[in-house]
Amino acid sequence: MNRRPSKNKLFASGIAGVVLSLAVGAPAMAAPGDEVAFADDKLRSCVNNEIGQAPDSIVTEAQAGSITYLSCGSQGIESLAGAEHLTSLRYAHFTDNSISDATPFADLDELLHVSLAQNPISSTAGLEGHSKLARIFLYNTEVDDISGLKDLPSLFGLYLGNTGLSDLTPLAGLPSLQQFAADDSKISSLSGVESLPNLSQLVLNGNHISDLTPLAGATAMQQLLLNDNTISDVTPLSGLTTMWQLELSNNHISNVSGLAGLSALEDLYVDGQTVGLPDITVGEPQANPIVSSDGTGVTPSSTTATVDAAANSWTYTAAGTNELTWETELNIGAASGPFSGTITQSSVAAPVGPTDPTDPIVPTDPVDPAAPVTPETPQPGDNNTTANEVTPVAAQSLAQTGSPDLSWIAFTSALIVLVGGGLVAARLTRRNTEA
Repeated sequence: MNRRPSKNKLFASGIAGVVLSLAVGAPAMAAPGDEVAFADDKLRSCVNNEIGQAPDSIVTEAQAGSITYLSCGSQGIESLAGAEHLTSLRYAHFTDNSISDATPFADLDELLHVSLAQNPISSTAGLEGHSKLARIFLYNTEVDDISGLKDLPSLFGLYLGNTGLSDLTPLAGLPSLQQFAADDSKISSLSGVESLPNLSQLVLNGNHISDLTPLAGATAMQQLLLNDNTISDVTPLSGLTTMWQLELSNNHISNVSGLAGLSALEDLYVDGQTVGLPDITVGEPQANPIVSSDGTGVTPSSTTATVDAAANSWTYTAAGTNELTWETELNIGAASGPFSGTITQSSVAAPVGPTDPTDPIVPTDPVDPAAPVTPETPQPGDNNTTANEVTPVAAQSLAQTGSPDLSWIAFTSALIVLVGGGLVAARLTRRNTEA
């Protein structure tokens, strides 16, 4: 087998090597006895440990090419340079190091299993195009794009928990994928999963998933872990009849009747649900939305709600923020698991109705504008108050003590009395003057 040349070639004689290279018209290939140059002494030490040599021993091309299994976890390795000479490597375990570049793995065609988990690696470069690669571990890394892994025909398992991954559509190019895990990432859509006919294990705890529709056709599913998401509707899972483990804790699920037909279940968890309901008016009945696997209501309890189990509803007697809790045991297939949670809802006071427009309102100004007052023309020499000066006060006084509908009558009568009294007083004054 032709091997890739080493970056630093050592020849039996430097001059002889150059002459030989020029003579054949091509670069000299590394000989089995040539030394492999590792950029990181800690990687060299790990390789030497695998082949039974002292940590700082020289590693030859032949020795490097014979290694099929290498476990270098937690060694403080920063660079994989030199690993390209591990041409027979099948199992590469480099978990918990300081590696940021996997490109030295690019031409290791025998790779079956690679772990670069817990490293500051951000790219899948070096892991692409491997026809035999079956498992890749990249959890606790900075990888947020797996589009480069879409053409791995033999990939069986891909594990990417606690990364910045958000897009699963590249999974559609992995027809052999059976196990996929991406806990605590940024995934909000399962789009891409529907193209994986062999998917049997899916672990996506701690994401932002709400729609399970892409899983409706995942009939090979056996283990599904979707704790700590935003799921409310589980009916797309109703056809996954080969599934034996299902975890849906800490979501927003109120109705689990869609799980009733999962007869292969052995482990089941649907506890810790949180359900928010719209505001409701005090005294108005709220229908109970909590439904068990057999289709019956699960009666909640509360210190602020009056629960009517027979009517499967509740009401509130006062405005405020309310909590109701429920807990029951689900028995589906061979599984017995909890279904519990908390309902939150605000009760609001009934609105106050508008004032009845038919109610009588006493006017603040009782003077009838349709009955204008003609002022009395003052006579020459009169010292008495004229009628037009007295009339408004008298009219207001009379109108305030009478019916508003008769105010104009009272006003007119008062005017007559006042005018007549004024005339009589004027005549008496003249008589006294003449006498």
